[in-house]
Amino acid sequence: MSKSENDPQRKKVYEAESSVGQGKGFYSVKGMQKYINNIVKSEWFKKNFDIDHVQVYEQKKASYACAFIPCPRIGAIWIPKKMFKELTVLHELSHIVTSLNVPYHGTLFVSNYIKLVKEYMGKKKAIQISERFKTYNVRWKR
Repeated sequence: MSKSENDPQRKKVYEAESSVGQGKGFYSVKGMQKYINNIVKSEWFKKNFDIDHVQVYEQKKASYACAFIPCPRIGAIWIPKKMFKELTVLHELSHIVTSLNVPYHGTLFVSNYIKLVKEYMGKKKAIQISERFKTYNVRWKR
């Protein structure tokens, strides 16, 4: 099965994301790690997701970011330096909080992504990205 068959919304999600502002930039992995730590330690996050820690790494030899759950309640994110942006961090965090047993960019992922954007980037940004998702026919649970 090809990537597009297994993850039919992937391209649409990326296209919608690329048409909105990416939020604040980070100058270092340390800055992204502090941002993620603050999220994971927040009461809102603890109430909504069952993740205790997320480690951030620089992805040195790739042009894409990725996320992985090496063991229960622990996540890892690899991001290339050119993508050290707030929206990328929340996108990858959405992969971590969403079950690996569903399509990577499926309806549950997108719903979690919008929740994270709303909580940590604000309602205005969440509405903006939701509108772009509608434009690109991205589906999610509302």
